[in-house]
Amino acid sequence: MAAELGAKGIGFEIDQELHERATKMLAKEKKALRERVVIYNQPAEGARLIEALQQTTVLFLFLLPKAIRSLEPIILAQMQPKTRIVTYTFRFGDSLVPVKSINYRSSVTPLRMYEVPSRQKRS
Repeated sequence: MAAELGAKGIGFEIDQELHERATKMLAKEKKALRERVVIYNQPAEGARLIEALQQTTVLFLFLLPKAIRSLEPIILAQMQPKTRIVTYTFRFGDSLVPVKSINYRSSVTPLRMYEVPSRQKRS
């Protein structure tokens, strides 16, 4: 369904083994999905990150709080207002309040959804 809606996926994985595993899993998927997803074996930083954030309509983060805090100012500066940010396990810094929180598949660990505020409302 995501491919039908034109969704694209861009991932960053610094661990070589996890990157290889993700790439192999992606290779088993349908061509329509494979053509819409790229996973970089590098840290989420630099020009690739900026470009990815500027094109993103939904950002999913599964990072430790320290990593989220280091990316928070970049994310908020580069993403368009109303862009959704979804986190699993950890909150998105201190600057945003979740607009929705659910326990996916009865998990005790919540998925939290945030929205990037308009530029005037950013702290």
